[in-house]
Amino acid sequence: MNDKLSFIKKTTTEELLKGSSSYGSNLDLIIEVYTWLFDTACGSCPSKFVGYINRIKTYQMETKCDYKLKGNFQVTVSALGGRTMSNHN
Repeated sequence: MNDKLSFIKKTTTEELLKGSSSYGSNLDLIIEVYTWLFDTACGSCPSKFVGYINRIKTYQMETKCDYKLKGNFQVTVSALGGRTMSNHN
C-alpha cells in the first residue's frame, strides 16, 4: 500500500483526476488509499476527490511505531484535545 501512497504523492492532481495507471483507475486508487489512511471515503462524490488527493499528498506517516493497535481500532486521547489515534497516524 505504501507504493500506492508514494505514487499519489509524486503524481500531479491533474494526472490523477484524468487517467489511469498500472494500479487501474486513478479514482479507484485514490478511494482505496484514502480509505486505508482515514478509514472512510465516498466513491460516489466526485466533488470530494480533489480534497482527498490534497489530504493524501500532505499526509505524513511516521516511520517508527513503538505500539500497534490490534485490528482496526481507534483510541481517543483526551489529553491531546480529543485527538483520535489509529495505526495510520
